[in-house]
Amino acid sequence: MIRASWERFALAACALSLVWLGVVVWSRWLFPWPVEWLEGATLQHVERVVAGRSLYPEPQHDFVPLLYPPLAYFAMALPAWLFGGSLPVLRAASLACLIVSVGLIARMASRHAGVRGAGFVAVAWFALGFGYAGAFVDLARVDGVWLCLCLAGAERLQARRWRAALLWLAVSVLAKQHGLFLLAAASLWLVVRTGRAAVPAIAPAWVCLLASLATLQALTDGRFLRYTLAVPHAHGFEAHLVLSYGLVDVCLYLPVMAWACFTALLRRARSRRGLCALDVTLLAALVVSALGRAHPGGFDNVRLPGFAFVCIVGAGELARRLRATRRGPSLGLQLLALVQLGMLAQAPAIHMPGPEARRGFERLQGALSACDGPSGRPVAFDYGPPLSAPALHTMALSDLHMAGGSLATKADAALVAWLKSATRPGVVGLGASFDALTRAVEQHYVLCRSVAAPRMTTGYQPPPVRIYRAR
Repeated sequence: MIRASWERFALAACALSLVWLGVVVWSRWLFPWPVEWLEGATLQHVERVVAGRSLYPEPQHDFVPLLYPPLAYFAMALPAWLFGGSLPVLRAASLACLIVSVGLIARMASRHAGVRGAGFVAVAWFALGFGYAGAFVDLARVDGVWLCLCLAGAERLQARRWRAALLWLAVSVLAKQHGLFLLAAASLWLVVRTGRAAVPAIAPAWVCLLASLATLQALTDGRFLRYTLAVPHAHGFEAHLVLSYGLVDVCLYLPVMAWACFTALLRRARSRRGLCALDVTLLAALVVSALGRAHPGGFDNVRLPGFAFVCIVGAGELARRLRATRRGPSLGLQLLALVQLGMLAQAPAIHMPGPEARRGFERLQGALSACDGPSGRPVAFDYGPPLSAPALHTMALSDLHMAGGSLATKADAALVAWLKSATRPGVVGLGASFDALTRAVEQHYVLCRSVAAPRMTTGYQPPPVRIYRAR
């Protein structure tokens, strides 16, 4: 009776949470402008893939790559090649990955607990935590593709398909560097568990990964690892934020789930079998999220991997405990669950781009057109591709400046030379300030207008855009 009631309740919660998530995702999918600051830069990367151009060239006046590996851009390039490059088309790839991810979460939680209701609860928690995890997973970003690959690897690891699991995790590293932590953790656990028998499973994954990295390094004349490893490393590390992640992001915001995961890990660590495959991926994902939080400027999307695996293990442990007792959950656990739901659930409108976001982009587009002159196309830093204008995203340029070295110097030189050339753009829309770039703009351009930056529904809210007209 308890098991049947539990599964009915879990199914209802899952259905309601998926409806909530569907409403939010649908409203964002077809929005023609960026919902998050880096979506325009992602579109620029995908356009280069479709055109057969390098993603990691020397810094240019109209392109500096973001610090991610290329796989997610190639995944988005396929629908872009078929249907044309636009933000809704790119988001379609992330939406497909989100649907697969939800299925994998449900499957792993149900298998972990031996109760179908555990999968429903895991999905309900994951859907309601859409905002908690940054609300990035459905956008034209690398996050959705990367999470799907990590979950595919974890699901195969749980199913004891070692070779396929490690290959999926190796592929995830080519979408986002953090997949390396999950691959290393799974490989080490497999060695401890099976000894030499692990070599046939581990070797192909690592050989494929290292060969891919070496190929990318060779094809880009040594720039690939500089962009994807050296530049992120220069961001620094704030150790106290790791403690903040554990106490605030996990214990405060996820009390029931954190408690369930902790008790599950403690129980299995004391058993003769030790930690299972899912425990290892949970710990690795929590490490990834903690390190992401300790990276200065990390947004809430760094919570995503840890949260996904906390949903799986937490729901599985809760289902196991309810199945083992006829009394049902205690009053304290019920109260914590209510608090948990209240902290995760958010009004859909928070994540839905409204009329103000649309009007903000229309105002920016109108201001660029009003300042346009006869001396060439406008360039809108940070907003270029959606406005059909060339662009160099200031986040990429800022990352280079933070790292320093020859790449930053070359980027500044390329921009300044372009702004001084006979073919310089007629209009420049600039938000952030960089010494060499700002001096060149003020020398050859005159301020025309200052416009409030369009409202970003998710993530960073950029500064006002200063629009300059060529003298």
